[in-house]
Amino acid sequence: MGTSWTENTNSDGMSRSILYTIKDISGDVATISFTGTDSVVTTMEQQGMEIATKTTGKVVGEEKVDIKTGVIQSSSSTGDASGTVSAMGQDFPMKTKITSTTTVKEL
Repeated sequence: MGTSWTENTNSDGMSRSILYTIKDISGDVATISFTGTDSVVTTMEQQGMEIATKTTGKVVGEEKVDIKTGVIQSSSSTGDASGTVSAMGQDFPMKTKITSTTTVKEL
């Protein structure tokens, strides 16, 4: 318990840094908390118009993992992001909030 590690990814204008920490171990199940940041800077063309997106956000959550198999039994997270979408010389603000819960059951 207490062991932490960081996962960093950076590809095609999208970067993410997540810090994982083993919060608890009970039997064969480890509870892992995570927190991190996301950043997206992309440009695309649609119908001859260039559209640029710049966003930053944070994510927080927790997973329960079977230590023997490595299978994630459940995961819950919340994320917030904000930024701008630029097109035709105008900037449009954007905000998003995501809440996700996943449960895996053996069939």
